[in-house]
Amino acid sequence: MNAFTINRMTWIFIVSIATAILAIASGYLQYKDKLDSTAKSLKKEEELNNVYKQLQNKSDEIIGSTKQILQLNEKLINANEEIIKLQSKLEGTYSGGNSFPELKIIPLDNEKGQMLLIHHGGFPLFDISMHAVDLDIHNQIVTQRGSNQFKMDELSLFSVDLQFNNLQIANQLAIGTFLSDYSSDKKSFNIFYSARNGLFIQALRLFKKNNNWHSATMIYNREYKEIYRNISKDFPMDLFDWNVKEKN
Repeated sequence: MNAFTINRMTWIFIVSIATAILAIASGYLQYKDKLDSTAKSLKKEEELNNVYKQLQNKSDEIIGSTKQILQLNEKLINANEEIIKLQSKLEGTYSGGNSFPELKIIPLDNEKGQMLLIHHGGFPLFDISMHAVDLDIHNQIVTQRGSNQFKMDELSLFSVDLQFNNLQIANQLAIGTFLSDYSSDKKSFNIFYSARNGLFIQALRLFKKNNNWHSATMIYNREYKEIYRNISKDFPMDLFDWNVKEKN
C-alpha cells in the first residue's frame, strides 16, 4: 500500500467523520428547534390558559353581578307589587273597591215583601243610592196607559228609592218592606244602584212553587258585565225576561 492510498483513505475517513458530525449537528439543531418550538407552544398554551382563567374569573364575576342585579330587580318588583296592593287597598278603603250591594226581597204575604240589603266584597260601600223597580206593576201601568212616561210622584206606584251613607263589610240590613202584589207565582224586579265606587244593576226574579218562594239574582256593572249570580236550584229561568238595559 503506497502513501497515496493511505492519504486517500485518511481523507475519506475524515470526510465521513465530518459528514457524521454535520448530520449529528443538524439533527441536534432540528431537535433543539423542536424543543424551542414546543417550549414556545407550551408557553403560549400556558399564557392562553392564564387568559382563559382570567376570562373565566371575569365571567364568574359578571354572572355573580347579574344574579345580584336579578335579585335586586326581583325585590324591586315585589316591593312595587306591595306598593300597588297597598295603594289599591287605600283606594278601596276610600271608594269601596270591588264591593257591590245586593237586594233580597222576601214575600211576607200577598201585599208586602221584606227588603234586605246585603254587602259583597272586601271594602265598605259608601254613598249608596238604590232605585228598585217592580217590573210587573210598571208593565201593567204602561199597558193600561199606552205610555211609559211618569210624573215624579207616580214612581212610588211601582218603585222604591232609598239612600244609605255606608254599608259595612259582610253586613246585611233590613231596610223596610216593598209593597206590591205577591199573590201570583212570579215577580220581577230591576234594582239600580249608585255608590262611590260605581254603578250596578241587579235583576231579581222570584218564583213561587208549593207555597215556597225561590229566587234568581244576577248583578252587572255599568258596562253590563255580569259580576255576580245566585240562582236557586231548578229555577225556571226561561219563564222570565232578564233585560236590565232599560231603566224603568
